[in-house]
Amino acid sequence: MVKGLNRKFLGILTLLIISTVFNLPIAEESSETPLFPLFETSISLITTTPPASVHVPHLSFFNRSIFFSYWTIMSDICVGRCDYASLGSFKGIPWAWVAQMSPLENTVWVSESVFTEYNGYVFAAFKGVDPSTYNSDIYYAYFNPRTLQWSGPFHLTDDPDMDGSPAIGVYNGKLYVAWESNKLGTWDVWYRTFDIGTWSWSTPTTHPKARDSLKSEGEPEMVEYCGKQFWVWREDEELHLAYYDGGTWSDETTVGEGENPTIAAYANRVFIVWQQYMAGGRYDLYYRVLNATTGDWLTFPTRITSLSTDTHDEVEPSILILGSKMYIIYNSDDSAIYFSYADLPPYIEGYPYMFMDLTTLDVAYVVGDTAPHGPYNWGAWTVDVLGLAGISETIAKYTYGDTAYSASLLDTKIATYDPSMDRVYIDWGSWKTLISVGGPAVNIVTYKYDQQLPFHLTWINNVPYIHSDLSGTDYNLSDHDYFVIAVLRDGDRNVMIIWGLTGEGSRDSCLFLQRFYSEGIDLKQLGKAVIMHLESGHGWVIDEAWFGEAWIGE
Repeated sequence: MVKGLNRKFLGILTLLIISTVFNLPIAEESSETPLFPLFETSISLITTTPPASVHVPHLSFFNRSIFFSYWTIMSDICVGRCDYASLGSFKGIPWAWVAQMSPLENTVWVSESVFTEYNGYVFAAFKGVDPSTYNSDIYYAYFNPRTLQWSGPFHLTDDPDMDGSPAIGVYNGKLYVAWESNKLGTWDVWYRTFDIGTWSWSTPTTHPKARDSLKSEGEPEMVEYCGKQFWVWREDEELHLAYYDGGTWSDETTVGEGENPTIAAYANRVFIVWQQYMAGGRYDLYYRVLNATTGDWLTFPTRITSLSTDTHDEVEPSILILGSKMYIIYNSDDSAIYFSYADLPPYIEGYPYMFMDLTTLDVAYVVGDTAPHGPYNWGAWTVDVLGLAGISETIAKYTYGDTAYSASLLDTKIATYDPSMDRVYIDWGSWKTLISVGGPAVNIVTYKYDQQLPFHLTWINNVPYIHSDLSGTDYNLSDHDYFVIAVLRDGDRNVMIIWGLTGEGSRDSCLFLQRFYSEGIDLKQLGKAVIMHLESGHGWVIDEAWFGEAWIGE
């Protein structure tokens, strides 16, 4: 076992590193786990009146809100061509219109805007067309939330060549902006990086995998996941993918036939969605799923039938994963932009947004009753309440939405233990999600879910241990005050249980979840459940965290 993993390393450890370098057992994924979510019926967000052409919708998350952007040509109200880039915020259905940028400083036509959050700023990249020359360049601007002002736009490219299809992302502490350009005579993918420490941009560079003098390459998209940067782009009529681990590039692999790809990652999977030409002259949306650790494909190219109308084109998709939901926005040939979403299996990396019901925070916080109760006839320590208070603070701070429903409840108020059946029954009422703090011996809600997990309470010579079904290891207090953090699905509700071998251990587990963001800890390596402890012992500062075992399957 390896101890003393400094928190600076946590953000770059992948599940592969956990399993191979540290010999930590990781369970296999169940074949019953859906590889791609089933989307709800799509909802029309934008319908232009009078009808106009709307293009390239894009989803992003910043300032505790989901945003979408798009651009449209409104020639009926402009002299000549006039491009509008609009930004809306997800505050329910319909979404709220936030801002319109057209034309910026009356110098360029703005289109194809993309956004991301980077070191406290919101950066936008977009294509700008000079109305006097019709030359297109890539620009950027940034928003400072402290001054509530945009700065820019500034040139990222400034040449007589045609540039477009910008993409934006963050990797290894740097901002990336990529685009397609015919600078070298054929269409290639280029990119620049921005270092906020020096406030400087790198020189424009061709992408090492998306540069071929005999082929047309463009429409790049990128996503960072577990220390890797995954890229997808169009190469002639195909889509290709490769990833960079900070030192070397993977081999290039074909995704499928199509164009306008979008990419996101979650639960050790990389999701690619794109538009593909169908027989009969229509476009439909397709997807494919990649294992983020091995680089193996988990599915073939597959049509998203739940979003197909069989009458209109579905094109230009953009996906975003937040919490345990995948959101999608896409364009149609009926002058409308559509939006839909789907539930994903809960993983710890979805914390804290997994407790959101779209724009509403809806969670019941549960601690054990101090009076003797349950199968062991024990009462809980009040220190559990201190831990729960820290978690509720973090969730309130980092989640978004206009409405919040939450309450702190005793386990005996929401659940009943039946000793004749050794079962716990929960009265969910209207609660959509639940967080249970405290061990199975003192919290009957935790007791209900404990035996459903590979890490659970066991007793050896009347001493409590955390037993791992994965490795067969029994963890007890003779070494450290170990704790478990786990998430699972109960019907259509997300549940998180948090407990340690003592009340102090339970508080430590809450502290970890309270401070993960400020301490720079990446939760992606933790799967669905993890055994760990704080190396510094009990306290209010996470100096180092020790990870025992992670479970990523169901």
